[in-house]
Amino acid sequence: MKIIKPKISGITYEPKVKELCLIADLKFSYSLDLKKFLLDENPHGEPSLKDILDVVVDDKFTTLSFRSIYRNKETIFKLERQHEIDSLIFEAISSFDLKVIDQNELDKFQLFFEEGKFKELDLYKQNE
Repeated sequence: MKIIKPKISGITYEPKVKELCLIADLKFSYSLDLKKFLLDENPHGEPSLKDILDVVVDDKFTTLSFRSIYRNKETIFKLERQHEIDSLIFEAISSFDLKVIDQNELDKFQLFFEEGKFKELDLYKQNE
């Protein structure tokens, strides 16, 4: 079992490429087709998305566990909340259901926290 205590947490949204990602040290990309998050095992390069299975969160969203194929081996992950933002991310990963991304929306953003403290907010206003 891989136990992860997130240091970096965040959310990124880029509607042009229909990409919504949540970060809790690991990067999770939302699939509009599958209506669920997938684990990106290559978060700093070309995406390599893997299914996450048997997602379980506790009542207070202090832990998130799942299994996935990671680096060609089945791996069980357990993420443990270190800060409040982690609970929000765990809840979203376990129950998020985005129906559609507005095709006319062009603005993108990135919001990051480090050790539970606000670190960075980037907003990009796109004009046609």
